[in-house]
This record gives sequence, C-alpha cells and structure tokens, in this order.
Amino acid sequence: MKELKGYRFRIYPDEIQRKFFIETFGCVRFTYNQLLMRRQEPGMEKATPAQLKQEHPFLKETDSLALANAQRNLERAFRNYYNGRAGYPKLKSKKNSWQSYTTNNQKGTVQLADNYLKLPKLKELVVVDQHREVKGEIKSATISAKHSQEFYVSLLCLEEIPPLKKTGEVVKLTFNPHELISMNQKLVLPDFCQKKIDQKIVQAERKLACRKKAARIKKVHLKDAKNYQKQKRVV
Repeated sequence: MKELKGYRFRIYPDEIQRKFFIETFGCVRFTYNQLLMRRQEPGMEKATPAQLKQEHPFLKETDSLALANAQRNLERAFRNYYNGRAGYPKLKSKKNSWQSYTTNNQKGTVQLADNYLKLPKLKELVVVDQHREVKGEIKSATISAKHSQEFYVSLLCLEEIPPLKKTGEVVKLTFNPHELISMNQKLVLPDFCQKKIDQKIVQAERKLACRKKAARIKKVHLKDAKNYQKQKRVV
C-alpha cells in the first residue's frame, strides 16, 4: 500500500544558496500577505501570483511553485476558518524565528543523491546530511530555516509501506524528570547534571529579566528588543 512519508535532513547551503533561500522566504511571505490583504478589501477580486508578478517583477526571480504553494496555503487557511477549525488567517511576519517555503517535484526538479540535493532555480547542488535512505518518489520539498542560520529540508515521498500487524498489546509510558527508562531498566540521572542545568537556567532567566528591564527603560516593545529576544531564545 502506497503512503506519503516525510524525511527531514539538515542542509548546508553556500552563501549564494543561503541568499536565494532567504530571498525566497521573503517572496513567499510577501505573496501570502498580498493575497490575504486583497481578500480583506471590500469589492476586490481574488488575486493570483501571476498577477502579482506583473505588478512586482522581483517575484519572477524566485521559484514559481513556491508562490503557488503560498496561495494554496492561504486557501487552506480560509477553509479551516470557515469550517471552524482555526481562527482568521493572519499576516506572516519576517520576525518569526522559523521561515519556510515549499516546492514541488516536477519531472526530477527535486532530486536527492550522494548527500546532495537538487532544487528548482538553483544551479549548484546543496550539501545535505542524509542520515537515512529515502525510498519512493519525492513529491515535494520544504526548505526551512531557524533564524536564517540553521537550514533544513523536509521531503514528502510516496512509497510502499507494508501495514503493521495489530497485536492488541498496550504500552504504558510514564514521565519522571529524574530517571530514564530503557528496556524496562531504570537509569538514574546523575545529580550534578541536573544541578548544572538548574544553575544555567537561573542565570539565563536573571539575565533575561535585566534585559526586559532595560527595554522598558528605553521604552522599546519587547517584540522589537533584539537583546531581549536573543536571551529569550537562550532561556
């Protein structure tokens, strides 16, 4: 039976590829926001990425499939809203720590082989840390980045997956912050590890409180306080 299965790998783009990814994130975000704002204006017809390209030529330089997927994501967001599954769609912000875009595989435009990844609009292959074998046909690839520093690719593949037999057995999982359980054997965590972590957390939270106070003195909103946001990620 064929099913969709996802794989996620760390990728290491060079400077040119990194710049292309960041620009594509911006174009996809711009397209999504423009389509959303035009739907909010009374009397305005639904716009398309093709129409936006005529008005904003810089969109022609990016992956057209990424822009088309931005439109599909917006349509999905509205369907979820109208069906009561989610709130009203919001504008995407460039301040989000994670940015991403999705492209589709059309006749081999997305390929993975020998720890290299081929993507549309990129002449050079991207280095990828392929720690497991990918089976089946690649349907789409999502490029994501954390703070524009760490880059990842998520591949959605259609492959043959044998169904698992139902055993009827029940597995019970419990959480204990002081112990690890492996093969029904309890492994006690060393006290010094926990103490070290607790000390680091206290120090980081104290530093975060100082930066919060400094932002308030300067009358800067915490969203725009770069030092506060940086320390918040550390915490």
